[in-house]
Amino acid sequence: MRSAAEMEISMKWAMVNAANLLCPTLVLQAGKDKMIDKEATKEFFENIKTKDKTYREYDGLLHELWNEKSRAQVFQDMFVWLEKHQKN
Repeated sequence: MRSAAEMEISMKWAMVNAANLLCPTLVLQAGKDKMIDKEATKEFFENIKTKDKTYREYDGLLHELWNEKSRAQVFQDMFVWLEKHQKN
């Protein structure tokens, strides 16, 4: 129970402070996630002020994107994003 309560507090904090997030940001959302509200994730993403932000939603995938059978696409998207944002 404590972990769930702490997670809820953290999620509320993140939503309130999203506008302060100024660094490049990648948000990944599972299309069939039953633990995280997609609309809340989209709202969080929209509230991020940085122009360098990317939102990816994976239709048909569940909460743990990296444990899905089709996780290769998730990892590919992450690697491409990281390569684009690495400093030389």
